[in-house]
Parts: sequence; C-alpha cells; structure tokens
Amino acid sequence: MIRKSILLPHIFTAVLLFAGCGNMSDEYNTETQISVAPTPPTIKKRIICEGDSRTDNGGSPGSALDLDSYPAKLARLLHANYYKNGGVAVIFDPSNEIEVINIGLSGDTVQKILANETGQVNPYILQGGETIYILDAGGNDIWIGRAPAQIISDIKKIQDIMTAKGLKVYTATIGDGRAFQKFRNTLVAVNNGIPTTYAGGKTIGKVIDYWSVPELKNFTNMTYFQSDQLHYMPAGNQVKAETAFTVLSK
Repeated sequence: MIRKSILLPHIFTAVLLFAGCGNMSDEYNTETQISVAPTPPTIKKRIICEGDSRTDNGGSPGSALDLDSYPAKLARLLHANYYKNGGVAVIFDPSNEIEVINIGLSGDTVQKILANETGQVNPYILQGGETIYILDAGGNDIWIGRAPAQIISDIKKIQDIMTAKGLKVYTATIGDGRAFQKFRNTLVAVNNGIPTTYAGGKTIGKVIDYWSVPELKNFTNMTYFQSDQLHYMPAGNQVKAETAFTVLSK
C-alpha cells in the first residue's frame, strides 16, 4: 500500500458511534486540510482502532475534524504516526516506527464488524509488525434494540478472531450518552459483561473502561460532549485518548 504523508510539528504531551442518531454536530464540523510532505518511516508496531462514529469522529482524512478523533490524539500521546483508513499518513514524528490507524465507521455495530473483520483488518496485518487492536463499539447495537447476550457474544467472537490472528486485543466499554437512557439496563449489562478471557481461562487482553471515567459519564457537560449529548468535543476525545494510553502503557 502506497501512502502519502503529512508532516506535523512534533507534539510533546504527557504520557465507534450512532449514525442513526444524526451527523456530527455543526459546532464541530471543520474540514481544514493539511499539506502533503515526506514519506512515513518503516512501521514495526501498529495500533488499529475500530469502532463507530465515536472512533471515526467524522471529517475527511487529514482534516481538523479527523485530527481531533481519539485515535489521532492517542497517536500524539504516543509520538506515533496516524492515518485514517483510506487516507494519507499524518507524521507526528518521522523517527517513530509506530502508527495508529483509525478504521472507525459511523453507524457500525459489532454485528457488522464481526461480518467484515477480514476485509477491515487483514490488509494491515499482512504488512507485518506487531499489531494491537482496540474495539470500541456496541453502542449502535444497543440503540437498535439488540439484547445484551447477542452483543456480548459478538464482542467475544471478534476478540477470539483477532487474538487467533496474533493481535493483542483491547476492548472498550461504552461511554454514556443521552441516546442510551431508554436502554439503560442493556448498556449496564453490556459494560458489565464485556468478556476478558477465552473459554478455558486464557487471557485475551484488557478492558479500556470509558464507562467509569467521570468526564465521559456526565453527558450534559458541554466541555466534553457536543450538543447532541452523545458525541464528544475535542476535550472528550482527549480524555478517551488519555484513558486508552494509560491502559496501553501498563
């Protein structure tokens, strides 16, 4: 795969949702493009972030909106390189051999991700190098009325498949939002039931627990949430990135 790249200043910093609920809010809809520059380094480790619109974050690859997504902010924290699926590489540090890939898709469900896992992930695995996989989805499944047992079963199948491919798997709990209030019992059941072991007791990864983060629970706080009280402002995505960073660093 040939990629163009985008050169950004080196940034020194400490240490997937709901198309059915509408598009990203107007107050967070910028499409500023970044200019093209040198070739990215050889990649020895990648982090694949899969999910729905709260991973995707909207915006064309390399736009300001894309670069405010939690995967892009995670790349900054790691001094890694970043690109959105199908887009150009964003080089935060030309000397770094780590990349973060955003393959989030607005409206995605764990049911759809399970059906399409080969097409989404295999092209990156085939490039070689160590791969970490973060699954941050399930909210749309709740919103369309799927039962907790169905959602948890699909999450476990995705975990099993990715682990069998040699990926290190991390699974995110589902952050709160106004759209979930009439599905409260399902949301709690899914977050409490996200599996962390194979049948037989083999550990398959860690949980990134957005559900327990105070800033991501109060969806009326406009510092972190957009006016739809579901999608995140840049500060909310920063909290997500820092939470993921902390878990990945352990």
